[in-house]
Order: sequence, then structure tokens, then C-alpha cells
Amino acid sequence: MVNLAPGSPLDPWLSGLFKIVPDTGGGSPDASGTILGSDVDGSSSDVYSFTGKTLGAADSTRYIGVAVVKRDSTEVVIGVTVAGVTATEIVDTGGTSAVSIWWAAVPTGTTGTIEVTFDASTTRCGIGWCRSLNVAATATATATGGVSSTLNLDLNTTAGGFVFAACTATSGPTVSWAGVTEGYEETIEGDLIQSGAAQETASASTPLTVTATLTGSANQAGCAASFAKA
Repeated sequence: MVNLAPGSPLDPWLSGLFKIVPDTGGGSPDASGTILGSDVDGSSSDVYSFTGKTLGAADSTRYIGVAVVKRDSTEVVIGVTVAGVTATEIVDTGGTSAVSIWWAAVPTGTTGTIEVTFDASTTRCGIGWCRSLNVAATATATATGGVSSTLNLDLNTTAGGFVFAACTATSGPTVSWAGVTEGYEETIEGDLIQSGAAQETASASTPLTVTATLTGSANQAGCAASFAKA
């Protein structure tokens, strides 16, 4: 039997071969995220190009989320690109007043064009976008709501994850978010507004209660998406 106890003749030799590293918990880092901005275009078009938008610092784990708002007949969003990268649709409320969330891996560049394409010409478009790091490529859960002054967008979340949400309405509303932190609220055109919110989730919730309360509003719609850490 070889004596491996501290102080044995082999101790100095073993110490030179092995390095004891303290356990720091391991595992992947938590997702982080923040809303970077929003923009609107009241013109009629089937393609809306929002140029020169900040994407934050480049990072190999970076995803850019884009919330798109429209209100006009039956047109639907058929594509979104961020700095030339094709985004994947995560959730869409559908309907005349519609909100959708799109997700794209964009590891390089600090600015870029966000382009939204519809299947036919529509009369106005609004976007809001966020930057998230160490986040999954697909959503853990999604939620949609509409035709109510209180949009219930409850959804399950994971520890160390990220939630992105957006809503729209007409008739001059204001928006109060609960469960997530508002990042923007603005008029697209006339009495049509958009708003977006986000939240890093320190712990898992089944579900996280997310609401958007709209005052004096009509044509309400909203959606939310929850992402786990990568």
C-alpha cells in the first residue's frame, strides 16, 4: 500500500502534479438582459428599415430580441432581420392589433439595421429591442393576451433566466406593467401606442405574474416570452 497522507515521502511529488481548485459552484452563468431602445414609423410600406440602432457591446453569447407592433387589417410580419441576421419568431398575438417577438443571435457589431417585412403594405410599425447574454436560443414559455384593459401574460420562468414582453393599444392609453420592468412607452401614430418591458429572473416561478394595465384603451394586444440561461 502506498502512503498518500500529507507528510508522506510522496507528498511533495504529488503536490507538484495536482492543483487543488476551490469549488465555486460551477454551472453556466445567469442570463442578463436589458431593453436598448424603441422606434416607430407611421408611413405605409411592406418593409420597414430602422437604421443605425445600437446593439450594445459585441459578445459571443449575445441575442437581440425585437418586439414588433402593427395595426392595420390582416397584414402579418413574415420576417425580421437584425444587422443582416435573420431572426426567429418566438410568439405572435395575431389579429388586427398585433404584437410579435423575434429572437436573433448577433454576436458581432455594435450597431445595425433592424428590418421588418410584412406580407403586404401596412400603414404603421413600431419596434422595441433588447440585448441578452448567456441566454437560450428558444423560449421556455410564451404568453399572449388581448381585448382587455388588463393583459394577463403570466408564464413560467427559470432561475437565472430572462423575460421580454410588449403590448399595444389605441384610444390614448397609458401602460402600467407588473412583474417586469418597463423599458419604453410611446406613440406610434395618432392614438396607437406601444410599450415593452423586461426582467431578469433570479428564481424560477410557475408562473411569474406579468400584467400590462392599459387605461382608456381599445384594440389591446400583448405577448411575453421567457428564456432560460444557456
